[in-house]
Amino acid sequence: MRRLRRALMFAASVYALLCVAMWLFQRRLQYFPDPSDPAAPPGAEDVTIDSTDGVKLRAWYFPGADPAVLVLHGNAGHRAHRLQYCSPTHATLLLDYRGYGGSTGSPTEAGLIDDAEAAVAWLKTRGHKRLVYLGESIGCGVALALAARQPPAALVLQSGAIDYGDVAQGAYPFLPAKWIMKDRFDNRDTAGGLTCPKLVVHGKRDRIVPIKHGQRLFDALAEPKRWHAIAGRGHNNIGDAYTDVLREFLKKRA
Repeated sequence: MRRLRRALMFAASVYALLCVAMWLFQRRLQYFPDPSDPAAPPGAEDVTIDSTDGVKLRAWYFPGADPAVLVLHGNAGHRAHRLQYCSPTHATLLLDYRGYGGSTGSPTEAGLIDDAEAAVAWLKTRGHKRLVYLGESIGCGVALALAARQPPAALVLQSGAIDYGDVAQGAYPFLPAKWIMKDRFDNRDTAGGLTCPKLVVHGKRDRIVPIKHGQRLFDALAEPKRWHAIAGRGHNNIGDAYTDVLREFLKKRA
């Protein structure tokens, strides 16, 4: 009996240490920024945007017509990995949040949303009155929160979720990940009030954010909305798989 108690106490201690470690280092498990500042490709204007707290944000701006597309990328890499979202006809801003792509600072949920809001303000200084927010993965959480503050002309939500606490819980089922997560991007309370047109895209083979999360996101959104599931695509190989659908969606917003 004593051995059993000791074993249980040891197991409980290890479990508690794992929970504490997850609490302390969770942002390192959630964000994987590439901090290097890539060279601008042909046709792009290299710009720096001031966020609300003085953070310097790096971005590429591709001139074009309204609606302008603000690309809010996922939790890894930088803007050079998102060129597939650039429209040949519509203006596009590829933003790197704080900590990404040469931008200063470190990523947090509040910081990323503030960065996106600063990008909206910058686009308005360039004369753009109608904006489309394109969120990729965790960028969907940013886009939804931003839409509640600054309503767009339309939303494109790719490989996303309505609450990233649910995604974390699925990735770490043996830990109370959902309950100790600081940056959940939980948009359950606001998603149903967004009245702009929405395109929700998800890969059927997504193992990082399984498609059930995309379906829950779609279900939480108000009409008008469109669901587009892509067979044979996962989380990181879907961006170039719906180019025609995206262009059609943007054309209708012009």
